Amino acid sequence: MTNGDIQIIKEEILHYLCDDWNNHKRGKAHKENQAIFDRKEGYQMFYNIDLEMVMDKVIKALYVCKDKVGKDV
Repeated sequence: MTNGDIQIIKEEILHYLCDDWNNHKRGKAHKENQAIFDRKEGYQMFYNIDLEMVMDKVIKALYVCKDKVGKDV
């Protein structure tokens, strides 16, 4: 895994954790996302965020990275 691959993975995880979107054009697996962290401040956006919520976002991001990086992530 190269440094470029690591940067792609980091950015994709941050995208899932920190960005809202609602895009029904990309298919069922990537319809919408609700941010759970503020990208600028780095703090959680809601009071009751738990580890399972974070892990769900990370796993979704890693599935996307698998296609972008082209290797097992």
